[in-house]
Amino acid sequence: MKQTGRAHIRYTLNNIQMNYTFNSTNRPSSYKKLSYAQKLAIVNRRQRTGDVANMAYRTGYSTTHVSDVLSGKEFNERILNATYDLLRNRKANSTYVNA
Repeated sequence: MKQTGRAHIRYTLNNIQMNYTFNSTNRPSSYKKLSYAQKLAIVNRRQRTGDVANMAYRTGYSTTHVSDVLSGKEFNERILNATYDLLRNRKANSTYVNA
């Protein structure tokens, strides 16, 4: 059977053939990707001291360029996605101030 992006499973049980087609990702069908601006807002709410230097080291860009991307002056999805992945599980800084 030819595979085309989706996984196909065919079961035969007591001469009854059932075909199951399912998406091979863990995302629900209602999942919507975040836009660049949404990711940038989330990153800026969760950013802490040392994150710019850490992302510059991880991505290979200069700290100045990473800082410009995270402040919104320049556009670079690779830096933003790497930073978003690093800060994904952090709480926003405002939760610490208001507590």
